[in-house]
Amino acid sequence: MKRRLNTLKTQPPADHHPLLPGVAIGALSLLLAAGLETLGTLDFINQFIANQIAPASDLPHHLPLWGIWLATSGLAFGLAFAVLHVECGWKRAVLWITSLAVVAGWAPVLVLAAHAPEIAAGLIVTFWSGLCALVYAQRHTKSALPISNKPSDEIH
Repeated sequence: MKRRLNTLKTQPPADHHPLLPGVAIGALSLLLAAGLETLGTLDFINQFIANQIAPASDLPHHLPLWGIWLATSGLAFGLAFAVLHVECGWKRAVLWITSLAVVAGWAPVLVLAAHAPEIAAGLIVTFWSGLCALVYAQRHTKSALPISNKPSDEIH
C-alpha cells in the first residue's frame, strides 16, 4: 500500500493592502475619542491645555462641535492610511511625530484667535491612530531587501 504524504503548500506572502487595517485603526481611534468625550475626559484635557497656554484668560469663542469631529476624523483615517503607505520604519515615526506636533501647534494659534484650544480629541486620535498604524506596519510588512555592494545603476 502506498501512502500519500500530505504536504503543505506554502503560499507566497500576500500583497500589502492597507485599506481594511486603515479603516479599522481610524474607526477604533475615533471610538476611543468618543468614549473619552462621553466620560468628560476631553473637557478636562482641553481645560488643562487652555490653562497652560493662556492662564486666567476667558476665551470667548468655541469651535463648532461638527468641525472638531470632522478634523478628528480626518486625522484618524488620514494618519492611519499615510503611515500604512510609507515603506520605511523611521519615516513612519517621523510622520507620526510631525503630525502630533502639528496638532499640538494649533493650540496657541487658536488662543491667539480668541478660541478655546479644543484639540484634545485630535491629539488623542493622532497619538492612538499613529501608534496603532506603526505597530501594524512593523509587524505586517515585508522584510527589507538585502544590501548590495553594487553601484546604484547596476541594481535592477
